[in-house]
Amino acid sequence: METRFKSLKRTGVAYELLNWENRMDNYKYPGTHLSGNIAEYQCYDDGLVRHSGWGMVCVDNMLDCLASLAVFMIENHSEALMKMVAGFWPTEIYHKDIDFAMTVKFREGKRSFYNLGDQKLSTSEKLQHDKRWMEVPSYATGNLDSVLNLLVKSYSDALERLAMYIQVRSYIFDKTGWLQNVEGHFIGNRDDDINNLHAAMSTITGLVDAQKRIESAGRSLDCLRHNWIDKPERDIQYEKITGDCCSA
Repeated sequence: METRFKSLKRTGVAYELLNWENRMDNYKYPGTHLSGNIAEYQCYDDGLVRHSGWGMVCVDNMLDCLASLAVFMIENHSEALMKMVAGFWPTEIYHKDIDFAMTVKFREGKRSFYNLGDQKLSTSEKLQHDKRWMEVPSYATGNLDSVLNLLVKSYSDALERLAMYIQVRSYIFDKTGWLQNVEGHFIGNRDDDINNLHAAMSTITGLVDAQKRIESAGRSLDCLRHNWIDKPERDIQYEKITGDCCSA
């Protein structure tokens, strides 16, 4: 399976998908690089031949990398490739988590705490030493920026942050009719790129989800075969075996 693909806009650069065994450690640079599972390298327009070591894809090149990956997946569709990308692709956020984060709001002069896991709010001072609870920060207003900062993990890479940004932004718009932005600092990219980033992410997500649905359909068919399609043949074989035993 081919895991290397050319850049659409960057001359002499190509990208490579990495599995979990050889992925790059990007936890030292949370949010500043795309993903430890996608590397870039110099190919000097020599096809996909690697003429340099792997490097991390920085957020400034995020759009080119994701657009290039979307085209590559469409033009080189295979089950193995879809499964490889699905292995590191961000999962969807629960709507109930977004709804709760929108209710977490700072109140001047009133100290309060929130628990994301249990989705609870409290003003009890004794919770300040309970690690399951966090103090409501001064930036918490229930808007897009606030929700993103409450939900994002400190170790999240740029791909996870981008997926969260797109989903939360769309969800809040559907609920309030207000399309908000966060001035690019959350994902480190220009605001005018967000629509193109959204399109690239949607393309890849659609392909990944389609593969998951195919696998789910296959499991359902296996159950159907076991419980009904192949059942008469199994029953005949069982009756034959038990009948032979009784005769003996």
